Amino acid sequence: MVKINPNDFYNNKIRNCKKSLKQIEQKTSIFLYCKLLFFALFVASFVVWIYYSKDNMFWLYGTIGFMIYILFMHLDSRVIEKQRFIKKQVIVLSNELRNLSGIFTYDDGSKYISSNHPFTFDIDIFGQGSLFHRINRTITVEGANKLAKTLSNVGIDKEKIQQRQAAISELTHLTEFRISFQCIGEGNKPIGYNNIVIEPEKLNISLLKWIVRISWCVTAIAFFTLVIITFLNISTVVPLTILMISICINGMFSIYFFYRSGKIINRIDSLIKCVLQYSPVLELYSKNNFDSKLLNEIKAEFTEQKKSVLKLRHINELFHFRNNAILWVLANCLFILDIYAVLKFLLWEKQNLSKLPQLFTSVAHLDALVSLANYNFNHPNTTLPQFTEKGIDAQCVYHPFIMTRNIVGNDYVQEENSISIITGANMSGKSTFLRAIALNLILSNAGCKVFAEKFAFNPQIKLFTSMRTQDNITIGKSYFNAEIDRLSHAIDYNLSNYPTLLILDEVLKGTNSEDKLQGTLELLDFFSKQGFMAIVATHDIGVTLLEKEYGESKFKNYCFEIELNNPIVYTYKLFRGICKNRNASYILSHMLSTKK
Repeated sequence: MVKINPNDFYNNKIRNCKKSLKQIEQKTSIFLYCKLLFFALFVASFVVWIYYSKDNMFWLYGTIGFMIYILFMHLDSRVIEKQRFIKKQVIVLSNELRNLSGIFTYDDGSKYISSNHPFTFDIDIFGQGSLFHRINRTITVEGANKLAKTLSNVGIDKEKIQQRQAAISELTHLTEFRISFQCIGEGNKPIGYNNIVIEPEKLNISLLKWIVRISWCVTAIAFFTLVIITFLNISTVVPLTILMISICINGMFSIYFFYRSGKIINRIDSLIKCVLQYSPVLELYSKNNFDSKLLNEIKAEFTEQKKSVLKLRHINELFHFRNNAILWVLANCLFILDIYAVLKFLLWEKQNLSKLPQLFTSVAHLDALVSLANYNFNHPNTTLPQFTEKGIDAQCVYHPFIMTRNIVGNDYVQEENSISIITGANMSGKSTFLRAIALNLILSNAGCKVFAEKFAFNPQIKLFTSMRTQDNITIGKSYFNAEIDRLSHAIDYNLSNYPTLLILDEVLKGTNSEDKLQGTLELLDFFSKQGFMAIVATHDIGVTLLEKEYGESKFKNYCFEIELNNPIVYTYKLFRGICKNRNASYILSHMLSTKK
């Protein structure tokens, strides 16, 4: 399959959109002149017919002119709606270009940051410039929550990951669908149902039914009796009196209901508007056919919910009468409209209200999948991860989120019940390698492609990292205390979540060199006896003696080597063995020599 260059794709789409906008502008200009022309024909015809000529042809010309005017009004409104949609497309496409250039325009997920999470804090899953910030294209509050949850969990079921892979792969190729989906949320606040109480209203449905039936029946009988008597040229006093009494009673009922149930009506109105936010998503989704199991499950849920949402839209139209005081008064006096609208809603909620959470869940799931698919599309040079029964098998691991260079070397195999010790000079790539492994493991669990030439993993592997420990002066916790707490948490997590990949960057940084080495040796000895799987980056060469002492089945040494030239050459290549060159003293000596 030919890979599409995202930059070229978005630029071409923007050019096509701008061409379409120019054509639409020409159409709207034509429609404007046509509307003016036929409206003028309508007015002129009736003026001539009323004041100058009684020829019925002028009346006919005016009627035809008005009908054509209405037609152009309709056509113009459709074109304007299309124009708005294309403008939204341009904004969405332009945002994608900004994201590709490193200017991220969507929510960064800062609210999800937690320093106590097993891994998200250490490897910047949330926050400015984070993985979430780069992936997020969600248009709903629930979708953002679902995406955050997806990126915060690893070690899920293999079948679940495969279903995600299939759905994301399908959505990756449905570019028009993804763009249209993002356009739904463009220019609006994120769709969501927060602060909406989803519980049935406690009103007597049977009583409301009888009130509506009796009111409508009396009003209808009085009205039709009045019409018949009028044609028979009989006194209309009685039916007219009955009709007026009925109208007065309806009005009093409506006023009483308005004051007693005003808050209920407002809450119902808010709930209806909230649910109808999701209507464009259902309509867009129903227009497409899908192959993957997960997308079809979502479609089945949407199909079931679409009818109920359509009924809710009709109920909402009844509440629109409240926007016009005169129509609202007339409608309530004649038809007790407020009571009828509330009754319709109560009947709707009896069947459908309990199903709303499932609708929100399905929309959230789709929303998150669209964002993940968009990420796949924007990074075509990625690889679909595979599955293994044990550990991780990766080659040429890299990730644009954390670096612009590649870490390239031999195959890296992380076996379960084994500990990898990585040494290397400062800035040689140790921490970057750890983060790249972690991020690719997270993306693999999310169902995305990964940034590696090859990446195979056991889908049951959990993840725990200790790379960015922080002190807390306000509660009297030192850096060393914080690190010990984190390591204790790591051990407890691994003991209860087997298998877990522990990623540790420079253990016991908050103590002296000799104590640090001894403590690290004791910690890794404990890890090995417990059968833990870990990758540990360290500057302590003494730690590498563990491979010789325990053997390669328990410990393996890897290194990132540098070339001490002027300037220093950073190869960013991972090798088996122990690093030989260090750069701190070399760089410091060179810096001091320039100060003389």
